[in-house]
Amino acid sequence: MSHESGQRLPRRERTKPQFAASAPTRPDGPVDPLGEYLSYSRLRSFHDCPRKFFYKYIEKREGDESRLWVHSGKNFHEYLEKKLAPHEGAAFPHEALKAAPHGHRTRSATLAGNICAGAELLAVEREVRYTVGGVQVLGYLDLMYRKPDGTVVICDVKTGGSPKIHIEQLEMYAWFYLEEHARLRLEYQLVDRDEMVAWHVGAAQRAQLEDELLARANVIRSEREFPPIPGGQCSSCEFFDACPDAGKSRGKPKEQRLIQLTAAKSGAKRRAKEFGG
Repeated sequence: MSHESGQRLPRRERTKPQFAASAPTRPDGPVDPLGEYLSYSRLRSFHDCPRKFFYKYIEKREGDESRLWVHSGKNFHEYLEKKLAPHEGAAFPHEALKAAPHGHRTRSATLAGNICAGAELLAVEREVRYTVGGVQVLGYLDLMYRKPDGTVVICDVKTGGSPKIHIEQLEMYAWFYLEEHARLRLEYQLVDRDEMVAWHVGAAQRAQLEDELLARANVIRSEREFPPIPGGQCSSCEFFDACPDAGKSRGKPKEQRLIQLTAAKSGAKRRAKEFGG
């Protein structure tokens, strides 16, 4: 096992080349569908639509990002990074967040109100990189802080009225930090709803988290066809114009749906019960 961390995710504007609509064709020669590394973004893309994963991570196309509904949330995350980064290693700046400019004030105040007084900010936009079972994992956690009782919290901040979240996103980060901490609290802050989804994992569950992570990686590695899962979600896909099957049917198979908020809550409760609360 090897790992390193510490760099922040650079945010860059990229040129967007145009592609004619086409079904996927595999490059010549053997290709590992997992690519250079496994990330939450890649896992979510594959779960959402294997063809989208193929376009983005195997053919390495640049899609039309104007279709993505991420601009408001991206701006808020950029604001948080700028505001919080100077306070790493110090007390969480509750009052500074509550005094945010108008465009970010409600979300900032909600987040500040949901993080306990006396918390210490450990990291913001922290890179998490490690190798396990031959799989390289890369991610960027939003926040990590320590509660006054010593509990370390890995926190992801979600915007949107009904945010889509995966339980495994934070558990991918937890595996890395459980080597150092015997117990972690994993926490989704749903700032537009003023709600929280949280559960604990401990060092005793690290092997199980590892098995589940590798199982997800193997599902991607074993895929050969990369079928489309068309439906209403196609309108917000950056490859809408490239995919000949975009929007051909309504909805998508239940087993392929992203975990919604209600499922995430029940999933967190199940994990808490499974892992001992």
